[in-house]
Amino acid sequence: TVISTGFTAATGDLYIGKTLFVASGTHKGEGGRLVTDYDGATKRLTVDPALTGALTAGDKIVLVG
Repeated sequence: TVISTGFTAATGDLYIGKTLFVASGTHKGEGGRLVTDYDGATKRLTVDPALTGALTAGDKIVLVG
């Protein structure tokens, strides 16, 4: 799953190895997704395994680790 974020960090791969949890929105409670890539230019995270569906604007995520 590729997730567009509002992150400001431009450094690629900055969040690799962190664990993503969904804190609000339709997929609230999903978690334990490993961040496998972060593109600093597009501000997109890639996580594995995939979420059950796409996040929408306003959903909140938390990165741990």
